[in-house]
Amino acid sequence: MKNNLCKTLVLLSALALCACQKPVSLAQIFIYDSTDTFIGSLKGNLLKNLDGYIAYNVNSAERKQTTQNEQTISALEDSRTKILVMNTVDRLSSSALIEKAEKTDVPIIFFNREPLPTDFASDWASKNCYYVGSDPSVEGKLQARIADQIFGGKDAFSSSIYDKNNDGWIQVAILKGEQGHQDTEQRSRYCVSELSKTLGYNVQIVSTAYCNWERSVAREMMKTFYNSSIELLFANNDDMALGAIDYLQTLSTSTPSAPFSQQFFPIIGVDDTAAGQAAVEAGTLSGTVLNNAERQASVIFDLMKHVLDGKEIPHYDASQVVPNGNFYHVLGEIIRKAS
Repeated sequence: MKNNLCKTLVLLSALALCACQKPVSLAQIFIYDSTDTFIGSLKGNLLKNLDGYIAYNVNSAERKQTTQNEQTISALEDSRTKILVMNTVDRLSSSALIEKAEKTDVPIIFFNREPLPTDFASDWASKNCYYVGSDPSVEGKLQARIADQIFGGKDAFSSSIYDKNNDGWIQVAILKGEQGHQDTEQRSRYCVSELSKTLGYNVQIVSTAYCNWERSVAREMMKTFYNSSIELLFANNDDMALGAIDYLQTLSTSTPSAPFSQQFFPIIGVDDTAAGQAAVEAGTLSGTVLNNAERQASVIFDLMKHVLDGKEIPHYDASQVVPNGNFYHVLGEIIRKAS
């Protein structure tokens, strides 16, 4: 009887202690697809920052917005949830997600999929919502700058080995990411406009295709996409560039000992993933533009500390991070094989 009484008292004390303890704070991380190479890198860098700072839960929607909506509702119903870090499946869903978060007063930091400026227009959103991503217009321009370096300038192009039909025009193909994604549209637009309007090349777009950021899709697309008239290939990310390379490596050429870019054409990507870096060093990828996952994760972490702890947002080097209201864009850098 005495032993039972002691056990009961210990149990009651433990329950009382648990009741007094503060509930664990939780950051809910949402990603659109667990297989995306760049998003995986950004997530990995972010979680390293969060370890020891706040508990977290990672939710992957596997490219289904309805799934992400359900995950968001479930997260907001959890009283431990203090912040959402959101990579939306569909960027146009941002306003609806903000409305849900406002009801429970849980702030959101969006990343990679940029909300519209009007989504942050309400008083609550302007104080509780942020976006962190790359500047895709700069990345597109830097892709064009890589092409210019390879060709040696517009005056040298027409007499170079790269002008395969000797017409003085660059026949350009573009592998695009996901339709409607801001990075797809702006990288595609600015790589061409920079090459033609700023650098002065005559540019003819001969082929474009959406490959949804995926290496396997780009490889299959190249089977029907490829033709001998292409003189330059821009890809919106490294995975799609690598998919194009995968297919081209199955073909034989009349100049097998020549550099890959001369056997076929220069291929230029964006992201500087580990696989992209390896391809640059191997000479199959002519260049890429750093989409700095580590720096983006660091800015997200700074904003989380600002929202959760009231910490001041750092003043960033303008050559690396450009704030515009609640939108923070991390600038890219040219990556080429060291000479």
